[in-house]
Amino acid sequence: MITKYKITKDGVTIEFLTLNEANNFILANPEWAGVAVIEFQEDIPAPEVIVPFDVPTWRLRAILALDNLEQSVTDALDQLTDPQKTIAKRAWDFGSKTERSSPTVDFIKGVLNLTDAQVDDIFVQAEAIQI
Repeated sequence: MITKYKITKDGVTIEFLTLNEANNFILANPEWAGVAVIEFQEDIPAPEVIVPFDVPTWRLRAILALDNLEQSVTDALDQLTDPQKTIAKRAWDFGSKTERSSPTVDFIKGVLNLTDAQVDDIFVQAEAIQI
């Protein structure tokens, strides 16, 4: 929610972000003198969050480490049998990028018992890392 201000005269409404802007407008435009400034609340829709298609694996691992989840993934990878274990560990340890729709992410989601929304949030956080 955001607080805004408006003035209305002869079917014309003008909105302002601050009370000061509204009052300054009225002072600068004498034909609006005496018009009441009305305060109102406006819902601001949350911006649409775009989940990245992929992120650098190191960023994904960094977010999981910060949430104390990385070791659980590593432990689960160690429990796999070959050839899955070798392939998954190489992807986890040396992969340059991890795709959101990859089997690796599905595996991590299952191991950590995460929802799709939680996985999406991890990818968004990973994409946002600034170094």
